[in-house]
Amino acid sequence: MPMSRARVPTRTKATRMPDDYGYLNARVRAMKSRLLSRRTYGELLAQTSVDELLATLAQTPYRTGIEAALSRATGWAALRDGLRRDLTAHLGRVRAMVMDQPDSEAAQLVRILLARWDRTNLLTVLRQQIQGPAGVGGLDGAGTGMLAPVGELDETALTGLLHQPDLRAMIDLATQWRLPYAGALRGALPEMTATGNPAILEAALDRQHAAHIEAWLAGLRPSENTNLVRQVVAWERDLANLLTALRLRQARLREYPGGRPARLPQAGANEGAWYLPGGLLAQEPLIALLDEPDAHRVCDILAQSQPGDPWRPALAAWVEHGSLTELQRALDRELTARLVALFHHDPLTIAPVIAYVAAKENEARNVRIIAAGLVHGLPREQVAAELYILE
Repeated sequence: MPMSRARVPTRTKATRMPDDYGYLNARVRAMKSRLLSRRTYGELLAQTSVDELLATLAQTPYRTGIEAALSRATGWAALRDGLRRDLTAHLGRVRAMVMDQPDSEAAQLVRILLARWDRTNLLTVLRQQIQGPAGVGGLDGAGTGMLAPVGELDETALTGLLHQPDLRAMIDLATQWRLPYAGALRGALPEMTATGNPAILEAALDRQHAAHIEAWLAGLRPSENTNLVRQVVAWERDLANLLTALRLRQARLREYPGGRPARLPQAGANEGAWYLPGGLLAQEPLIALLDEPDAHRVCDILAQSQPGDPWRPALAAWVEHGSLTELQRALDRELTARLVALFHHDPLTIAPVIAYVAAKENEARNVRIIAAGLVHGLPREQVAAELYILE
């Protein structure tokens, strides 16, 4: 049987509103008060080793997770495990707040928000299986990814998938458990095996996850809260689709380094298979820009397709620096800023929950950046520039 918290129905009955969104958000705001302050970030940046960083974190709300991790490991491994434990505990607490009414709108929407961790976790497991067996360690040993079992797949399920002897066995187990992603992975495995390109498997997972979320949202009755979550999903899809299009464009231009020849094969309809449903950006302009060598024209194509595109400042900077890595960092920061800004939205909606989840995930990312900077001996100013610290 599938070892997951719950199987998502394709269509729910009319959902029952929770008694008080205000009560839920009051608890979330109390958790927000424990996020790291700008002053604490300054203290973390002042440390000169990962061990010092761990000691400083142990004096913050991260204490429980860090102490538990230090009982099993040291250094970078302890830091990563401690962050995983802390993030899992806090996001799991948000989930637990609404599960006393599991069919309520709040419970469904919180589960949808956290279900993206199923995609993140499975992607980490896939990459680990492609690299080789994970051994006998726990989730803290899963390659370079950070597994947080806060979605529909619990820690037991993820550990079971992670420690299958090979990729095919992992997919077979997912099929046996009837996980919603198993069919897509099984269908993509032959092509991935034939080409040796893991991106095929990852794209299949992404498409299935997106379709799964779309079906879940479609099963909920329309409301302001459902619309808010749908908007968040659309922002995430647009960011992913935009980056996918620009990476495909870059690959095509590398194939034709002299520029677009007169008979360059045009991007076909099959290119659309790489894009995720649920976004606001239409696929036609994303496909059209694949054959455009001029970065300014790429921006024009996108601007014409979506006037007032919120990603435009980051794209304008990309035209100048040309780095997709820098662009992704800027887009991620813009998305985080938009989500965290929902703290100022109506407190009687799901908005503060969306904002807190984004803020907590951003905090974990910041601490990892600081630790990685110490490991690689990067200048403190360079590390600080990579952080996004909430005001």
